[in-house]
Amino acid sequence: MIDFYYWGTQCPYNYSNKKVLDQIREEYNVEINCYDLTKNHEIAEKLNLYSPTMTIFDNQLRWSGPITHGLILKYLNGEKLSRKPYIVESENKKVLGELKLFKPDMHKDIVNLCCKRDCIDCSQEKSKWMEKIINKYDVDHLGVLHYVNGECVGGVEYVPSIEVPYKIPKSKKYAFLTCIYASDPVYDYKSHPLSGLEEDLKKQGYTKVYAIVSEEVSFPNGTLDWFINEGYNDLGLVYYEENDNANQHLIEKIL
Repeated sequence: MIDFYYWGTQCPYNYSNKKVLDQIREEYNVEINCYDLTKNHEIAEKLNLYSPTMTIFDNQLRWSGPITHGLILKYLNGEKLSRKPYIVESENKKVLGELKLFKPDMHKDIVNLCCKRDCIDCSQEKSKWMEKIINKYDVDHLGVLHYVNGECVGGVEYVPSIEVPYKIPKSKKYAFLTCIYASDPVYDYKSHPLSGLEEDLKKQGYTKVYAIVSEEVSFPNGTLDWFINEGYNDLGLVYYEENDNANQHLIEKIL
């Protein structure tokens, strides 16, 4: 049995993951259940989900992020599924490029950052999700993108915390960082757009920012120490994601 839990198309891979599972459903006799967390926050809280895309095999193995046809075939053949922890050691040389507000029509700019794995049309689906959030909360952007020599090298996305399915503090005055990308072995492309977004959120009337980060691995968003250096407070461990070797923490910054 395969259960797939996803938060709309907040993560572009949710679109490609569903396509993979639809193909598997057609080809093989396997039970596949899909659950959209958008209006089912209680499911995310019950299962301690802090990822916008999570596949759970036989109610045991949790697999965050992209899945492939080959991965599912390994599962169906009885092979053990495992992954290496996503660790990016970085010199964190800060880069101060051009910042632009992240709007739906800019979805193609993030393709090389977060839509690399056979993700045809994924960024377009991501933009549709963004439009829904923007219309719902009457805002005109959902973050800040970072450009160097005309190329998008990083960015930060947020949503109002009350929209988030995870078990976090929720208020109309709180923002939640959904994505901060990308981790690089040499350069820090993330701190500049993060600072820009924090200034923007404060002007919008937000009083706090929250995020989920891990102690050592870069899933999700980067390491705990990096955020502490950016002025965030560690509110403690919320869940250990075993397959990712990720001790996930809730962090907070008062604006």
